[in-house]
Amino acid sequence: MPLVKKYLNKSFVIWSLIFLFGVFLTLNKNSKRESGIGSYQSEFWADKGGYYIYLPYAFIADFDAGKLPDNIEESTGNSFEIRKDRLTSKYMIGVAILQTPFFLIAHGVAKLSYNKPTGFEKVYANWMGIGSVFYLILGLYFTFVLIRKLFGRRLGIISLILILFGTNLFYYAVDETLMSHVYGFAMIALLNYVIIGKVEFNGKWGVIGLLSALVVLLRPINAIYLMVLFFAYRKHLDRPNLDKSNIGFAIIAVLLFSLQMLYWYNAYGTLYPSGYQSESFSNLFSPNLILVLFSPNNGYLPYALVFGIVLLLSIVRWKVTEHKRLVLLSWVTFGTMIYVTAAWWTYDFGCGMGVRNMVDFSSLWMIMVALVLKTMEQNNRVFRGVIAFLLILCLFNMKLTYAYDNCFFGDSNWDWQFYFEKIWS
Repeated sequence: MPLVKKYLNKSFVIWSLIFLFGVFLTLNKNSKRESGIGSYQSEFWADKGGYYIYLPYAFIADFDAGKLPDNIEESTGNSFEIRKDRLTSKYMIGVAILQTPFFLIAHGVAKLSYNKPTGFEKVYANWMGIGSVFYLILGLYFTFVLIRKLFGRRLGIISLILILFGTNLFYYAVDETLMSHVYGFAMIALLNYVIIGKVEFNGKWGVIGLLSALVVLLRPINAIYLMVLFFAYRKHLDRPNLDKSNIGFAIIAVLLFSLQMLYWYNAYGTLYPSGYQSESFSNLFSPNLILVLFSPNNGYLPYALVFGIVLLLSIVRWKVTEHKRLVLLSWVTFGTMIYVTAAWWTYDFGCGMGVRNMVDFSSLWMIMVALVLKTMEQNNRVFRGVIAFLLILCLFNMKLTYAYDNCFFGDSNWDWQFYFEKIWS
């Protein structure tokens, strides 16, 4: 049975069990939501509906918006519009692309239970949750392999646990499963594995191009990270060649972008519309940095205390680390994305838990955790003390995660009483 042993090794079994546990958690969360559409707790509400609508529009309505359920815009929080039987959504198609296999499975299952499924029944929400957990595990696995290569197995395990449970990554992977962030996390984790890990294989540049395309098709602003990453590791990237693998992956990337532009042209009459006409970086010269960093209303640090401590430790341990490039990459990414968030017209991005666009870079944060802890391994007492303290912060964060109700309902941006009531409730 050598073939069975090859694929059913210890690592495969462990990761499969973690995946199944994640599926259980997200299905359990879904079971406690208000079923159907029309509620802010629905998995298809607001931004999530905007990312998701492409799937029922394409596979059920046959690109005829008139075939979508009546009043579907209002029932999903007005995240898109229907004009003359045409769907207009400002959201990119990346989430829909990555969730397509899980949507098709859901649709097949739904046909067994419903005469004419609409794409908004509970079974679809459940399978979107399963898809989200799949991409979470994908990102965790390749991040773990990279950290194991750089810093060892033990630090790989510790780093994954601390960022998964000590920031808002868990929340956006298990609870808000149709937001774009866990998918961005997975694609950036794969990119980090290939580029930072200096992995060599046929078609490497084609894969980098495909992953980069998906990163942009999920959230265009994350192209900033691509530029920073490529600049930081430019000396470690060989020149692309025109072998068949590279060309094949490049063609797929071009086709994906073509799908986005074809949709834009069909919906708006232009290849690059301005879907965010009333939303902009209006605070570019007066960014809300204090609010973004510290406010209990979707500020970053109150919902990611673990990484805040790690950032401070990275300054203290700067002189002894051997991976200064990674420290700089993390700080530049963190600073840039915090500034971008603070410059947006509404710093809190509406309902959410913490600064949600930072979830996309959780793979880099995990590497940063391992890097900082690596500098402390020689002093066992300090090493264990720091980890114990960070694990306590994880417990607080998980208590907050499970008490959170999609939005911050405090009386002001600085309502700490509401914040602590969630922790101690």
